[in-house]
Amino acid sequence: SFKASYMSSIIPSFTFDTHVSSDIQGLLWKNSLINQAQISTVTPEMSYEDNVSQYTHIFNISDIEIQQTVNKATSYPWSNLEYTIRYTNNWPSLAKNVTIINNFPLDLTYISSNPAMTLSGDKYYYNIWDLSAYASWEIKVQAEINSGVAEWSVIINSVSINSNSIESNYLNNSSKSTTIIWDFSNIYTTISCPDTVSLWWNL
Repeated sequence: SFKASYMSSIIPSFTFDTHVSSDIQGLLWKNSLINQAQISTVTPEMSYEDNVSQYTHIFNISDIEIQQTVNKATSYPWSNLEYTIRYTNNWPSLAKNVTIINNFPLDLTYISSNPAMTLSGDKYYYNIWDLSAYASWEIKVQAEINSGVAEWSVIINSVSINSNSIESNYLNNSSKSTTIIWDFSNIYTTISCPDTVSLWWNL
């Protein structure tokens, strides 16, 4: 807090600038900040009811969350996997410039996604731009397990989400799914015998 003193009414008001401290992160659950001003004088007043004024600042914050699931907990080389990526804005404020990043593991080959994602380097991106309050959407990703992946390998596919908005919770901005590889064997048997036989023959 700070104080300003007036010796006369020549300048009955003043303007000041403030900066929101990074320490405000712990107060974001309140969704607002109240700035209060109070005036006092040594001169007796007829009314003291209007000596306090306050202004409420509404934070433009959001809580974007991402969850990923896979349709197979176990699988084998050459088979396909389907990932479902669900992203949500849990707060009543717009989340700006939202981006989803899919860190595809080397054991997987990207086939397609709906909506389509863009490859940049070794990652796939999906730009949402602005995500409305309480909005929730899904992305379906199709991938193939590469040949030669060793048995009992664990394929971990991770995704993350970020935005330009301040968030109330950053712990739900990433998710991952795992699939264990089984190298299924293809065993079979055959049987043969003469085409024709006589009664009482041993086969």
